[in-house]
Amino acid sequence: PGPVQRAVAFCAIARPPEFFAGLKAAGAGVAEQIRFRDHHPYTMADIDRLAEIGRRAGCDAFVTTDKDAVKLEADMRLRLNTIAPLWTASLTVEIADEKAALDDMRKSLIVTAR
Repeated sequence: PGPVQRAVAFCAIARPPEFFAGLKAAGAGVAEQIRFRDHHPYTMADIDRLAEIGRRAGCDAFVTTDKDAVKLEADMRLRLNTIAPLWTASLTVEIADEKAALDDMRKSLIVTAR
């Protein structure tokens, strides 16, 4: 698929601004940003609302996080796909100093184990 120009991005995570900024940094055009509270259990009413927002915005995709995608049932995904495809944005972490990161984790484990 080509680049997303008019996405409806939605999430239910602790720091949604970072998710939305990451999409923009990756070159996605975001028409609407929809935030739900962290750990929100999606309902069909939420999906209908997202579908209507997407329809009005003329979106070419819905984009969410891996964490949110696993909470969407098959009928929810199908509902969104009647408007535009649902894409999942994956997070990749790159550790600049692996040794220091491992040392920090070991220290944390030692403190926790006491």
